[in-house]
Amino acid sequence: MKWNYRVVSDKDGMLGVHEVYYDRAGEVDFITSEPITIIGEDVDSIKAQMAMIQDAWDSPVIKEGNNGSR
Repeated sequence: MKWNYRVVSDKDGMLGVHEVYYDRAGEVDFITSEPITIIGEDVDSIKAQMAMIQDAWDSPVIKEGNNGSR
């Protein structure tokens, strides 16, 4: 199952970065209920996570309620 980080807008308009999982057709299948926490065993692992998060800025914001999984 493919996943990435995406910016998600909640019902109050607050934004957070969430893990988003996609089905085989590439449609959103599941969005984590809580925004991610950036943690790591060392600085390099945090840098790698931050690099993946930066890709989220290039995708449209997902509004809460657009997917039944949230």
